[in-house]
Amino acid sequence: MILRQYWPHNKHRNLLEKGMNLWCNFRGTLYFNLAWQLGHLISSEVQLLESVAPDAAIELPEGFAEAHTKEQVGSDDPSAFHDKGTYIELFDRVREASSETLANYPDDKLDD
Repeated sequence: MILRQYWPHNKHRNLLEKGMNLWCNFRGTLYFNLAWQLGHLISSEVQLLESVAPDAAIELPEGFAEAHTKEQVGSDDPSAFHDKGTYIELFDRVREASSETLANYPDDKLDD
């Protein structure tokens, strides 16, 4: 996955640094910090997984999902975000839970 290829090359990058505006212009905010972007992806995948298989989703740290909502898109408050290791761990855990759920999901329910 592209995201996993990107991380090793940015070991020392500050996750609160604003990323390049490649495609986003949400509510006039042209640049999102990397921590928000990663957390938003993680939170979104957890929500999607909960909607399909509620018992399969991972538990996020307290306040994690709220810190990565669309309303928080421009936040640069360091206390609202986590270190890179936490994002990588959560990303791997939710991806594993999603993959396992999909592999075990009944074929007859895929069209529901």
